[in-house]
Amino acid sequence: MTLFDVVFIAAHGRGYKIAGLELHREWDGTRALLGFGGSDSARDWARNLDTTLAPWPGTGPGRVHLGWYQAALLVYRQCRRLIKGATEIEIGGHSFGGAFGILLGLALLEDGFPVTRVETFGSPRVGDLEFSRSYPIPVTRYICGRDPVPNLPWWGYSDMGPPVRLPTQLGWLRKNLPWWRWYDHRLFSYRDALKEVNYGTLSPTNQEDEQERRGYP
Repeated sequence: MTLFDVVFIAAHGRGYKIAGLELHREWDGTRALLGFGGSDSARDWARNLDTTLAPWPGTGPGRVHLGWYQAALLVYRQCRRLIKGATEIEIGGHSFGGAFGILLGLALLEDGFPVTRVETFGSPRVGDLEFSRSYPIPVTRYICGRDPVPNLPWWGYSDMGPPVRLPTQLGWLRKNLPWWRWYDHRLFSYRDALKEVNYGTLSPTNQEDEQERRGYP
């Protein structure tokens, strides 16, 4: 199972719900995969809009998004029991879940947990240049086509290293209409784009997923 699969399951509410956040864990006794879905509640959007930069309280330098840092602290205190005994921890997330995963990963690493990798899919920026440059965990940032979210927030924020660009899922007409860029931010757009680049063996889409997919434009 890939990290994207774990994120996909979390985004569809098939895992844990901690502090209002959707979380799914895959566990084989030693290796733990944690996946987080994107914003799906008023509380999540309130956190997104709080773009105040606050100092990271751990050992690293730089400042981070205050709303997401506060969310990471809430989940951090509760999810440690889900990964107790793991010798390898990987974290993935879509949209807000990706930004959140970056901060949670650092909090866990500083507390002695063996976080080895973070993958984000359409994640917004998390912190300033100093924080991004000093982040100690390998991060793979996937950006689908013209997804606008990875360019947010603007003022004072910096990208977390170079991205991995995925093919757009926009048709020739939608490419010329700015508001359709949000179509590339959909979780299903990332799934289709990852299949095109042979990201990994993604779990088959079941009937329930297909019904939800057809509900999108």
